[in-house]
Amino acid sequence: MLDLKRNALLLGTATSFCIATPVDGPIELRVKPIQYCEIGDSYASGVAWVGAFNQDNAYDGNKDGCLRINHASAAQLANDKSWYEKGYPPKLNFKACSGAQLVDMKPQMDSCVDGSNDIRNVRFTVMTSGGNNAKFFDIAERCVYQRYKDHDYGPDFKDDQDLNRCKGDCCKAIKASQDYIQASTWSPGGLQFDLWRTIRDIVDSSAAHKDPNHKLYVTGYAQFWSNDKGTDWCNRESFGADPTGHQPTLSSELRSKMNSLVQLINSKYVSVITLFEKKQVGFIDIDPRFEKHRFCEPGSGHREQYYSDDTWFWNLSFPVLTESEPPEDPILREIVGGNFDRDIGPNSKTGNIGKGYQMRPFHPKDPGHTRIKEAVIQALKNDKVEGVKP
Repeated sequence: MLDLKRNALLLGTATSFCIATPVDGPIELRVKPIQYCEIGDSYASGVAWVGAFNQDNAYDGNKDGCLRINHASAAQLANDKSWYEKGYPPKLNFKACSGAQLVDMKPQMDSCVDGSNDIRNVRFTVMTSGGNNAKFFDIAERCVYQRYKDHDYGPDFKDDQDLNRCKGDCCKAIKASQDYIQASTWSPGGLQFDLWRTIRDIVDSSAAHKDPNHKLYVTGYAQFWSNDKGTDWCNRESFGADPTGHQPTLSSELRSKMNSLVQLINSKYVSVITLFEKKQVGFIDIDPRFEKHRFCEPGSGHREQYYSDDTWFWNLSFPVLTESEPPEDPILREIVGGNFDRDIGPNSKTGNIGKGYQMRPFHPKDPGHTRIKEAVIQALKNDKVEGVKP
């Protein structure tokens, strides 16, 4: 009589093992993790913040000051069990960092294979970056919030739309952003060159070459405003941060111009990415997934711009315990009273989680990150990545 226990043969490795028995033959139980990395700016990392009762939503305890949030699209992808086959669990190295610019992407990519989470090679990388280079933060400050009442910002954009003859800060901020995005010269200082060099450096990096099938997915940005029929109510609204200071209006002209800059940066991404092999680099368009969930949607109102779950971008809203439990007065301007830190900005590198709520405006909320995650999953399915369910 055979002693099955004594005669069983166990062959093991770090990712698989094989059990052979005289009765059933060899049975291989294989585990091949899908190792991936997330690099980028605060649009990818999210912006962690401390809210009521000091709840902390940082992904990793904010250990390096990057303000990664625990519901960012990359973290959601790692926790979602619906998209991968049995035996192919995802492993994430989350390197995106609030305040990062395109020049920071190559160092982030290099750190993707630093052994964190036992990752030694990367099957795919998701990158979101360029908004800080395009000075989106400056536009939000100078056109939308205008936090400092002792500063003369000049006329609203609707009265100062000629970018060749700017008078006010808003017009000048929009011109600077548009000039950078549209720069056509193949030299440093324009989005086209900066993005091309960034992607080239990542594709040629030793980190990418550790997996011969590695692919870089570049996500775009989502338009912030609804400007369709039924949004005229928003023309009279203001997100001005100080109730005793400036109250710039959210005119149709401003909303349209800010949206056009997002469209421009996305189109530039597409044109640059076509210069690389499709198997190496792909574009993920997240913008359509935010439809009907932007600022100033038809039938919405002032309160909804700060606390509605149907608005998928953060506003300059005071942190509360949950979205459904705002303070008595939902208007941030009356809660904070314009008491802001002047060092807050995309390059401040403060990493102070207590200030996160001041840095998160115009970044996706939890459901927005969910839609970005879904767009990434669809791209993986389209590319038939090994271990991803069809």
